[in-house]
Amino acid sequence: MSPVTDLSARQEENARFLAEHFGPLVGARLVSTNAALDADNGEMWPTLIFETDAGRKFQMELSRDPEGNGPGWAFIEAVA
Repeated sequence: MSPVTDLSARQEENARFLAEHFGPLVGARLVSTNAALDADNGEMWPTLIFETDAGRKFQMELSRDPEGNGPGWAFIEAVA
């Protein structure tokens, strides 16, 4: 996927939300990966642990949607 430059007002609002939501991870290092087990249904949630230079840690669980209705997937692609 490539960045889009001609966005509608709603797309611009969504882009700002995503930038703010993921902003705390900018500059953080990925220090661990894990899979969190949902004891209710046995699903495995991909989990990434990040740490900042100041020692603050963040856990990111990959969800299929913002409501957390099940585990999700991340597409990892090289950037030129």
